[in-house]
Parts: sequence; C-alpha cells; structure tokens
Amino acid sequence: MPHSRFGHIPTVLGAVSQLSPVSILEVGVTTGTWGSLLREYLGPDAAENDPSLPPRGIWQGRIDGILVRTGLVMPVLERLYDQLRIGDPRARLEDAGLYDVVLLDRFLDDLPAAEGRDLLGMCLNHARQAVIVVTLVPEEGRRSYALDDFPAVASLVANESADGLRTTVLLRKGVRPPSFRIGPRWQSLLGDLVRCVGGLADRTIRRLAQRDRDSSVDDFDSAAFWESRYRSGGNSGDGSYGRLANFKARIINDFVAEFGIERVVEFGAGDGNQLSLLRIPRYTGLDVSPTAIAWLRTCYAKDATKRFLLIGGGAASPIAGETFDLSLSLDVIYHLIEDAVFERYMRDLFAASRRFVLIYASDRDRRDAPHVRDREFSRFVCRELPEWRLLRHFPNEFPEESRSSFFIYERTPVDPDFQGPSTE
Repeated sequence: MPHSRFGHIPTVLGAVSQLSPVSILEVGVTTGTWGSLLREYLGPDAAENDPSLPPRGIWQGRIDGILVRTGLVMPVLERLYDQLRIGDPRARLEDAGLYDVVLLDRFLDDLPAAEGRDLLGMCLNHARQAVIVVTLVPEEGRRSYALDDFPAVASLVANESADGLRTTVLLRKGVRPPSFRIGPRWQSLLGDLVRCVGGLADRTIRRLAQRDRDSSVDDFDSAAFWESRYRSGGNSGDGSYGRLANFKARIINDFVAEFGIERVVEFGAGDGNQLSLLRIPRYTGLDVSPTAIAWLRTCYAKDATKRFLLIGGGAASPIAGETFDLSLSLDVIYHLIEDAVFERYMRDLFAASRRFVLIYASDRDRRDAPHVRDREFSRFVCRELPEWRLLRHFPNEFPEESRSSFFIYERTPVDPDFQGPSTE
C-alpha cells in the first residue's frame, strides 16, 4: 500500500535487520518503497549459493515482488526488484521459489478474512525464516486482523506503532524472534525521518518514471518483443487467463450469438488460451509471432473451423480481399508502442470487417513500461474512421486487475460492395 502511515517502517526494518535474510518476497508491490529500503539489510554472500532462486543480478541479495494491480506497473519497479510477477498473488506464489522472508504491507486489509488467511498460509509455505505482516490495529467498527487470525507457527511477535498499524512477524521453527525495542516516541521520530526520506525517494521515482515515459520509442520493435516472449516460453499475459479471460469470453460469446456472427478475424491471436473459451463458428487468428502461429496451428490442427496466419514483416496481408462479420482486438492496442505500427494496425483492424469491430483495451494516453503504451484510440477512430460509430461499451468487471474495457463499433451504413482490406 502507499505509505500514508509511516510508524511501522522502523519496526519492519528492525525485524529484517535482525533476521539478516538473503532473499525477500514482497506481496502487494505498489511504488517500490520496500524494494529500495530493504536492500541494505540483505546478506551479500549466500544469495550466490542459493539454487532455488534465479540469479540476483546487480543487487546484493535478492528482492522479488508480486504486483496485483496491472495499472500500477512503472518502469522503475523493474530496477528495484530482481523479478516482478504480476497478477493474483495466489497464482503467482504457485511458481515462486523459497524466500527467507515474505513481506505483506497493508495488503491483507483489502481482502476478506478467509482469503487473507489462505494467502498467509501460502506465504508461510514459501518462507524459510518468517512472514512479516503489516495490518491495521483492530478496533471497534473496523474489520482488521486479530492475532488469533494468523496461522499456527512456531512463534509470533507483534508490535503496534503510534499511527495505528500492527507489525506481526510469524516465525518458522528454530528462528530467533526479533526484539522490538523502539518505543512510541522514537518510532514517531523515526517515522518522521522515513517520511522525509521517502518523499525524496518518491520524487526520484517519479522523475525516473517520467524519463522512461518520455524516452524515444524509435528503437522498440513490438513484433520482435512478442516473438522473443513466446519463443522463450512466455504466454499472452494474465488477461488471457482466470476470471479476466472468463469475463471477456462471456461478453464476446453473447455478442456473437445476439448478432448471428459467422466469420471472425482476430488481430493478435496470442497463445490461444482466450480462444479456447470462445464460441465462434469460423475463426481466423492473425499474429506477428511465428512461434505463436506455429503453436496455435499445432493446438487446433484437428479443428477445421479455425486457421492461423502470420502477419507483418512488410508482407502482403494474408486476408486481402476477404470480409468478416467481426474484427477482434483483445489486449493488443496498448502494446503497440510505435506510432506507425499503431496506425496501420487500426486501419487494418477496421478494414477487415463489414459489420462490427470489438476492442478490449484501455482508452487513454499513458506510458507505464517499455512494452506498454496506453492510447486514446477512440479519438483516432473518430478522426480517421468516421464511418464507424460506437455501438456499446462494457466497463471491466475487475478494474483492480485490468484497465481495459470493451468498445464495440458498428459500420454505418453497411456497404454491400465492400471488398475487404487492401492488398498493400
């Protein structure tokens, strides 16, 4: 959580200092405060001999993070954390290794009690020494965690700060408990100091993030980025899995059924997991990644209703002259970093359909990461494609996980002589 309260910071730093961990996992990363503050307290030597974790990179020890809200991704986080996992922490923990310490700062306060206890149990399974949890101090009329809510462990110590936060350390068997010798007065003074330093750090982080957003995109190649990702075993991202994928499938399937859609083309087929949830009579999937196309052709080799074609690279459009009832673009537009690539993509997307275009993306201008550039694409449609009107808009049911929503456009009027996309 963002640090509107600071009294717990000296307590957490003191506990980590006494535990002397080599590796730390922060669950619920936001601005990267802990990724910076905890570096000083990591042991520099044992990390190199820990086979359960990836190489540590340039830092002493290792700090990894799990970021739940995709809208909070900033380039600077990639510099503060050795590895940053994005998505539901329960799913991300399943493929995580062991860490000496797992930290959750104000993260449990946003979860129902049962989910919080389940998550704590998972965190303990990934902690060699301890799990450090920061929560609101229980008080009447406010839901918060009492000590009895925490899982049974070898030992547990807790300390409350003057600003209403409790730091609880759940220790594994054989780990010596840290002592909390800082009184409320000194906690308050140290909190003021951390707040001052934190303000300077926040300004530095904002400057770094702005510099990354303002940097030139001329050397970024969207197609090469995704080919590299798929070739190295990566997937289409969290939006193509779990409840986000189910939400998208429900909207698309209902629309296809309501309007009697027969032929669909998707610009950016990805790894095919989202496709597995769709009910489409005839589907054509396009992608710039040869690896993704090869994988999709293998997965759906026995399904005659689906075909997959490679696009890009300066080659002629593989669907030139064809017409479709619906063009799909799912979680693609904000990954088109280059202006020329974005404009060509939008024109091809709309040119391929004689009836509808369905876009699932954010609709604002913002740059959050090297491979993420949000665009206010609706302005482009209004200015460059006046024959299309917005038919429907569906906000995201899970805005805490994705900033994308549905925009469905209709061609007006339908041209009976429409010939499909150009052959350029």
